[in-house]
Order: sequence, then C-alpha cells, then structure tokens
Amino acid sequence: ETDTTTFGTLLINGVNYAYEVWWNGKHLVSSEGAFFRRTLPISLAPPGQMNFVAIKVAPPFHPGCVDKGGQGGDHMIAKDVTSQFVEGWDWIQPIPDRNTGIWGEVRVQWSGCVILQDPCVRVSFANASENDFTAAEVHLAVSCTNLSSSKLSSVVIKAAVTSESGEIVGQTWTKTVGLESNSCLTDIDLGCNMFSNPLLWYPSGYGKQNLYKVEITAEVSDRLSHEITTTFGYRHLESYYNSATNSREFSVNGIRIFIRGGNYIVPDAMLRCGEDRCFSEVKYHARMGLNMIRLWGGAGVPLDSFYEACDLYGVMVWSEFWITGDCDGRGSTKDSPESNPNWPLDHLLFLQCASDVIKQLRNHPSLVLWCGGNEQVPCREIDQGLRIMLGCGRENCTNYFGVAPDLDNTRPYVSGSLWGGFGQGEGDWSDGPYGIQNDQDFFSPTFYKYGFNPELGSVGVPCVETMRSIFTTPENQEPPKYLRNPDGTVKEVVSSA
Repeated sequence: ETDTTTFGTLLINGVNYAYEVWWNGKHLVSSEGAFFRRTLPISLAPPGQMNFVAIKVAPPFHPGCVDKGGQGGDHMIAKDVTSQFVEGWDWIQPIPDRNTGIWGEVRVQWSGCVILQDPCVRVSFANASENDFTAAEVHLAVSCTNLSSSKLSSVVIKAAVTSESGEIVGQTWTKTVGLESNSCLTDIDLGCNMFSNPLLWYPSGYGKQNLYKVEITAEVSDRLSHEITTTFGYRHLESYYNSATNSREFSVNGIRIFIRGGNYIVPDAMLRCGEDRCFSEVKYHARMGLNMIRLWGGAGVPLDSFYEACDLYGVMVWSEFWITGDCDGRGSTKDSPESNPNWPLDHLLFLQCASDVIKQLRNHPSLVLWCGGNEQVPCREIDQGLRIMLGCGRENCTNYFGVAPDLDNTRPYVSGSLWGGFGQGEGDWSDGPYGIQNDQDFFSPTFYKYGFNPELGSVGVPCVETMRSIFTTPENQEPPKYLRNPDGTVKEVVSSA
C-alpha cells in the first residue's frame, strides 16, 4: 500500500554554472558548480493553483577571453569547476556563453515522507584468486532522507536483486532504521548477501554483458514511501602494473584484456546530449572493435545515458575529473601565460562535485578507472581528497575537507593520464603522435616506446566520396601544408580557398 501523504522534491541534475532556484515564489537554494546535483524539498500549491519553478543561471565566474581559442584559450575557465573545453581547443572553437544553462535533467518527484538516494552496490567473489566466480557477495548501502518534521522510529528498507526478466534472484535485504525530523542518513549499510552462479559482465569481445537490477523500497507504517532501482553487473576487475610492458593492464573475470580504445569528449559541444545519440555513438565505438573509452578531463560530463550505453555494449570507461595540463599548470604560452596547478580556486567545491559524480556512477560495471586529470595531476589537497573518497589511502593526508571515505573502492584511481602505467608513467609528455596516422605504423616497433598510449592521432579518414561532398571545388580539396618552425614545432598552412 502506498503512502497517501504526498511530499515533493525538486531534482536538479546539472546546471552550469551558478544558479538560484525558486518554487512557487519561495527561494530554495543558491548553488554553483557544473557537476553538483541538488535534491530540494518542495510543497504543492493550494488546490486549483499552478505550481511554478524558476531557475536563474549565471555563467562561470571566470569565462576568460572569448577571442582566444587554442588549448583552453587563456585558461581562466580552469579557475571554476566546469568543463574547460568551452574556452576552445585545437579541435573546437570557443563556446561564446561557456555553455551557461541547464544541461542535466530537472524533474519533480512525489513520494511519501521518506526518500532513498545514491544506492551503492559492491560485488566481490569469495574465490576470485582461483578464478572461480560462482560464489558472489553483494554488499548494499543506500542513503535515506526524512522529509517530514516528525521523528520516525521505524523506517523499513527492503531490497532485492532482479534479473533482466524481472525475476527476484537469491536472497533479499531488510533493515529497519530510525530517522530524526528533516534529516538524512548516508550510506546505510544493508549488509552482504551471497549469490550463486551469477551471469557475469564482460567487455565487448570477451563475453556477454549480463546486467542485473537492485530494487530498493522504503516503508513507513507498512506503507510504501519511495522506491528506486539501480543497474549493476557481476564482474571481477583487476588492474596492475606490468613490468614487462612498463604499462598498466586490466583483467576482467580473470581474463587479461587487450585494450583497444578511443578518446571521447561529449556527444555535443553545447551539451544537447540525447539518449539516442549517446547510445548510437557508444554502439559505433563497440562495433569498430574498440573496448574502452577515455572520457577526457577537459569535459568530464557525467551523462547517465553514456554510462548506461557502455554497460550495454561492453565498453569500459576511463573517467577523468576536471583537470588538464594546458590550464592547470603545464600549458603556459606567450599568449596565455597563466596556467596554475592549484586551480580551480575552490577546492572544496571540486571535491563536492567529485563526490556527487562518484555516487552517481559507481554502480556501472563499465567504469573501470578513475583518473584525476588529463596530462596533469590535481593539486595536493584535491588529489588527497579524491584518494580518500576512492579508498586508496588516508595516510599522510592533512586536510580531508570533510569528504566521506570509501565512496567507491572497487576500481583503481590514478592521479593523471600520464602517470601510473600510462604513457611514460611518471608524468613526462608522452602522448601522441598526432595528425592522421597510417595503419601500418602501429605495427612498427619504433612507433611508440611505451605500453599504454593515452591519446594519439586519428586513423579515421573519410572515404573520397565523403571528402568530395564536403569540399566541392578543386581549390577546397587542396590539402594543408605543414611547415616546421626553427623551434621544432609545426605550423599548419591551410588552402587560401
């Protein structure tokens, strides 16, 4: 039986950058940060009256110089917690308004007085060391909020695993908790249940992408107050440094994976990212024989549809936070001399956004790596905070910023894309080579001297018919010339047409 007492919450899943929210004329919150979800209690208007929501959005505080493109423009955007590519890069023009606006879902949710949020599903295998994955342990936790002004002594939380056909599989969970008025309990431990012979999730090309759901309900006085569902997969992930190849390796369910991947920014520069497009682009990635996507740190937009598609098609995700070498300390140039390793300015906001993204994405079996940034590591305080949240070390940490530990400890974290078994391994510039690559060059022993290349030039040259349909005159079809400067850099000279 459903609770007939209606409580409302306004769910805001993505706004760039600073914003204020009103509901029926009442100011609810002032917030900032492009990747910070909000859950705001609301009340219905009197019968017969409309309900209104208003969101006033302001751009990032440091939009930088609109006239400069290139590698993060003048880098000022990095002072804020947002995507840095909006100031322009060598592959995109600047976005004039820096993608100011609502980019994520905004919706109203009606429930009883108790709501559930941020489920955490952790899978382990009792005999994984023997490559035996027939006995699985599922550890479950969830956050629970009391929206009412009354203390609740008995909130019953129930959970069950269901198969793709909707049937309940194995043991279920039940736990009773008490909640103070207008309070929240985070990561309530529901305990660990055993499951026999689960169907495993594999990367594309190595097996099927079997997925399960966990359905969780909260009951108050024997009435259903709220229910949520999250998808997960049974898979055993290992990642380690291979001294023979001087690089990081991944294995899934005891099988070493030969990584074939591509870099990815966002489906659309202005974040018009529909579900169909996310699923199509990930599907194309998988059908090309690729099994990993690196979500580049200059964007790092946590699109639910993107990760759901990666779960479905078996594409592993290397997910980076919002740091780049160009803007954050390694990209000073004559035209853009400021590039500061201590950016963004608000370290606490960065960690709050990171904490929220970790909670949002941690159940996806496709997610296999957290990375602090592109070609750079976060500053010491942010890096330590990330390590605490990701369960990889609390020692020698002098400033925790109040972050919660072990939000996710089921996959590795490396501080930067050129560290920890990627590229040269200790931060030296070792990306590339760039430009269009010849297929046969990949098989040359001198093409790249390290075992795991984070990024390099494309081999995706369109067919000649496509090129002619884009460049319709002989003058336009003239290829660019590349002139080498005295300092060793290369200047591209395009056709005057």
